[in-house]
Order: sequence, then structure tokens, then C-alpha cells
Amino acid sequence: DAQVVAHHIALWDPAAADGQGRWSALCNPSPPTRCNQGGIGEGEDRSGDIGKLEYVFALALHEPTSRLFVGGIFESAGQVFAPIQSLAVYDLKTMAWKRVGHGISGPNVVIHSLIIPANDPEKLYVAGSFQVVDKQNEDLFFTGQVSHSVARFALNSNSWEALATGIPDAVVRTVAVTKDKKVYVGGDIDSVNGQPAGGLAMFDGATWSTLGQGAVNEDGTPARIYKVIAVDQGVGEIVSSRLLDSAASATHPSNMLPLLSTIG
Repeated sequence: DAQVVAHHIALWDPAAADGQGRWSALCNPSPPTRCNQGGIGEGEDRSGDIGKLEYVFALALHEPTSRLFVGGIFESAGQVFAPIQSLAVYDLKTMAWKRVGHGISGPNVVIHSLIIPANDPEKLYVAGSFQVVDKQNEDLFFTGQVSHSVARFALNSNSWEALATGIPDAVVRTVAVTKDKKVYVGGDIDSVNGQPAGGLAMFDGATWSTLGQGAVNEDGTPARIYKVIAVDQGVGEIVSSRLLDSAASATHPSNMLPLLSTIG
């Protein structure tokens, strides 16, 4: 079988080739898309010594519109010279790559998590390291919205929504949304509004707050949180059994089960 050239992302169709399955690149070289890069492309050098970086860290599929959202570290998608920074959307019907709104911006933009939660199915939650949404760094005519490291994209109106101003000086690695639309995040979050956060924070629709003291490592430093998930019952009695190498505060929110993983 012929090899398929695909840059960091590819599509597997199990029904193709009479049920044998087939790989394909997310790329259509024909007009009007004129794709010349099967996936995402070269990212900027963020360390100064390891060369160009290209990674896909997160995917989210919006089935009603056949759109696949892709996040990570990259500088282009679909076309080598089409600047799309670290967040893109691929239309599975038209086979075209585009920015999400007008994109995102900030120094060293990285997307770690993309979710379309069951509790908020017409919203895409975007988390990582960025400062402004609805503009890219080189844009001169779009002002964008400040929303540090976490924001929301409305899938029905194709518009960005800032979550207050986000969480400055943080890297958000995971997002969960409860039935009452509260947003819980985890990552490298040392403080929120001047209060120690221990890697965890919550947005109630208006303001960000900490979850007690959050989680800390054995040496007392803030934990790095890789995953939080929403559940439908209180978790005060079971949360301690689901912690990995961390210690949680005595205050646990209802409808939320933190799964914590730390380094340090």
C-alpha cells in the first residue's frame, strides 16, 4: 500500500477499502482549499536550542457540524504559508483548514486541552498558555479579547467568549464543566486573585476563585494538575482515594472530582 504523508495528524476510515480500513491526510490539494501540507506545520523555536517544534496535544470533534478542532504547537495548518498559530479547525466535509475565529495570541502560544463538554455542548473550551483570543500576534486590525490561558468559543455563533480575564501567569492543562455551568480548571496555577491555588481554580460565570488551598506536593510547592473531570455526585468522601502523589485541601466542591497528577 502507498504511504500517506500526514503532518502530526491523520484520519483512519475503518469502512474504506472494503472494510480493510485506510489512512488519509487531512488535506485536499484541489481548489478551493489548495492544501499543500497534510496537517499542521512548523512551530517557532521556544527553547532556543532544540529547533522547531510541531506537536498536536488536543482534539475535539463537533459532530453536528463535522468540524475537528486541533490544538498544540504549530504555525500553520493546511497550507505552509497560511499562518494559523497553535489552534485550528478542520472541516471534514469541505476538507479545509481555518483559524478558530480570528485565532489566539500571546508569547509562545500552546494549547493543551480542547473539550466540548456534554454539559455545554455548543461551546468549545480552550486551555493552554495564551493571553488574547480572537486575534493572532501579527494581526493589526483585530483587537481581540483578553482571556489568559482559558477561554470559550461558541460553536453556534462562531464567536469567542472570555472567561472574565482568565488566569494570568498560569498554564491551564485541563478543563471540566458541571451541569450548573461552573468551569473547573487545573494546571500550573500558583495563585488566583492573590490567593494560593495549588493548581486548581473555578469560574462561576463571573469571577475566578480557588478551591481551598488546592493541591500541593510533599515539599509544599503547588501541584501541577493534568486532569479534572466533572461527575454528578458530591465527592467529599472519595476524592482522597483518587489523588496521585498529591495532597488536597479539606474543601472539595460538589459535582467535581479532581484527578490530580503532579511532578516535582
